[in-house]
Amino acid sequence: MYRKKSLQKAVSAFRYFLWIIPFILLGIFYVWQHIEIVKSGYSINKLKSERIKLVEENRILQLNAASLRSPQRIESMAKGMGLVSSKRWCIVRLYSPRNL
Repeated sequence: MYRKKSLQKAVSAFRYFLWIIPFILLGIFYVWQHIEIVKSGYSINKLKSERIKLVEENRILQLNAASLRSPQRIESMAKGMGLVSSKRWCIVRLYSPRNL
């Protein structure tokens, strides 16, 4: 009789455990999913800030390139080196046989 009651208690505990397992698994899945969403949010914010930084750097580089290509800057550097503008009548064009 005692064995029968302990066996019934064990079976009852096992059934209870079988009912609890899905809820535990659902809870673990929910927590894992929430953690992944938070990680993704941090990654997205990090990438957004990196993009903003790169866009600003690109703008600065484009402004720098535009100033370096500026004809006024090139002319002032040439004058600083002692170069002078040629007169129109001093220009001699050389043609190669391919361009004729």
